[in-house]
Amino acid sequence: MADPIPSGWPVWKATTLAIGTGILFGSTQVLLILTLRVCPSPFLQTPRTNSLTPHSQGPYERGVEWPMTLVGVISAILLASGLIPPYFEIAK
Repeated sequence: MADPIPSGWPVWKATTLAIGTGILFGSTQVLLILTLRVCPSPFLQTPRTNSLTPHSQGPYERGVEWPMTLVGVISAILLASGLIPPYFEIAK
């Protein structure tokens, strides 16, 4: 029977790497969603009393949009950088 993975990697090693990568990417996505969109800030500085009070909205609902924009810009740059090299390969 032919080796299903011609690179010489054992099947268990490739499977473990694929599952680990999926868990890492999934947990990163969950962390970004929870911190940027869902989870409220536990305390917010109020200007009148200058004390910490509980706040029920997350940063996005309060109008803080730069973290979402930063994640979008980084993802667009990474996507574009991944699409540029094939054009150089075609040009060869």
